Amino acid sequence: MSYLSAPYCGIVGVCFSPIDFVRDPELWMYLIEKYRATTTAGASFAFELVAKRLRDSGNKYDLSSIQVCASGGEPCLAATGAAMLEIGMPPRSRTAAYGTAEVVVWISASKAFPDPSSTAKFMPNGNCRLSRAMGTHLAIVDPETHRGVSSW
Repeated sequence: MSYLSAPYCGIVGVCFSPIDFVRDPELWMYLIEKYRATTTAGASFAFELVAKRLRDSGNKYDLSSIQVCASGGEPCLAATGAAMLEIGMPPRSRTAAYGTAEVVVWISASKAFPDPSSTAKFMPNGNCRLSRAMGTHLAIVDPETHRGVSSW
């Protein structure tokens, strides 16, 4: 999620420096709990790092306000889905996306899991499916003619 997502959607966004995250990965969970966040996103390594830190510290956070918890920017691994559960993310909030730019993350995002025990959208090999679940349409177009390209 970009810094522009909150104002674009007309909601309050809470952001902090990546340096602060590296210094204290639990800060992310603390801010979710404090502000009763409904949406959060991070790279696979971030969820796995937070899970490790929480195992070490024994701290727990109330993350029940989260409705969407997206993993993006790296391959979507089953271990990431498990880390999300270990951290305490609501099972139905988890979603996987893959891409390094917000637009790629958006078009590759899947719906939240309908079944809390499902890890179907987290692939063992890191692949995610493109989804039209959110009404997004993807088209490959010729940059000069602006016409759709049938193959690439």
